[in-house]
Formats: sequence, C-alpha cells, structure tokens
Amino acid sequence: MASWSPEEQRGLLAVQWNAAYRARVPLLILLIPEDELLERGQLLGEWLMGLQDARLAELGRVEVVCAEAGLIRERIPELTLHAKVHFVVAWPGQRRPAQALSVALPMRPEPFASWGTPEWKSEQHLAWDKARLAGEAQAIDGALWPVLVDAPVPEMQRKELAGRAWGLWVEQAPPGAHWANSGSCGVRVEHVEMKRNISCGMGHVSEMGTRLLYFVDISERVVP
Repeated sequence: MASWSPEEQRGLLAVQWNAAYRARVPLLILLIPEDELLERGQLLGEWLMGLQDARLAELGRVEVVCAEAGLIRERIPELTLHAKVHFVVAWPGQRRPAQALSVALPMRPEPFASWGTPEWKSEQHLAWDKARLAGEAQAIDGALWPVLVDAPVPEMQRKELAGRAWGLWVEQAPPGAHWANSGSCGVRVEHVEMKRNISCGMGHVSEMGTRLLYFVDISERVVP
C-alpha cells in the first residue's frame, strides 16, 4: 500500500497533471510498484540524490509525481503498463502520446568473497556500491533523458532550474512519496514523528543510498 490513500494519490496526480498542462511541460510519473516498494524507493532515491547540476536543471523543467499503475491507467487509459515499468512521461494538453519506460537494470556487481565477514573493508564496500550505483544510474539515464529532454538547458538558466529541482524533488519528496533514511535495521521517515522505526528487512543498505523514496503506508505509525 502506498503512503497516501487512492483518493489522495488521485488528487496529487491531478494537481501535478494540471501544473504540467498550464506550464506546457512534461509530467514525469515515478511508478509505485505493487511489490518491492523499498527496493524501488532505494533505486529512485539513489538516482535522484546522485544527479549532477546539468541533469537537475533538466528535471527542473518538468513536473514530477509518484503514482500507482491503476491511477495512471485512469488518467491515461490508452497506455500499456506492466510490472517492469519504472517511469511514465506524459505531455498533458499536447498532441504527444504518453510513454511508459522500462529500465534494463544491469546485473549487480558480485560482492567480494569477504562480504559480511570481519575481513570486509569499508574501501571494498564503497567500491562495490560505486560500481552498482554507476551502472544503475547509467541505465536510468539512457532510458529516461532521450524521452524527457528535447533540448539542452541554456547555460544561463541552469543554476535556477537545478535549484528548483533540488528544492522540489530532493529537499522535499516528489508528491506521492516521502523521503526516509534507512539502515539495515529500520527506516525513519523524514519530517514525520513516528511511534517507532519501521523495520525494513532490506539487509544491506548502500552507504550512499541510506536516503530513499518511501512509498509504504505510514498512517498507523504517525504520532497524532
């Protein structure tokens, strides 16, 4: 179950759809999967956190929202979605069909033989994470940017647009998700007072990926 009720998600999608329509810009929808929510949140969180200014500037020219497949189908009934879709790019009010994008993620690098043992070194750990993150970011970039970006951001607009994207989608979470901080033993949602940490069960958590987009329902754990 996602962080918001279907009615709330539907409202968030409508708000962002209308914002993209008014501004005549694309709408990037991060698809909330039916399962493996934490893994998808970690993947997208690491990708957003790792974007450099040039890519952030491109993201600053679009609207962003997170939504489940059922609500996307309500809004775009002609779109075909399947379990491997990561993103949907739509152009509200424009004569351009929405596209569902699947990312062909690379195989994760094999961990060293000493994984999880006292011989495991932080340098090895970091090298493994860097290799994994680089491969996954390259796969996302290859699938997303050719569809989302028609022309490079002019140099004179880059700083302003990168700042917009950082403020809206990185400092804050894209509508439909929360930012959370994760260790191997639990998850703490940012800017929300929780009754207790949420056990995540993810096992290994990247040193560079402790911040993730959190899609799981937290309503019963929030302090009133």
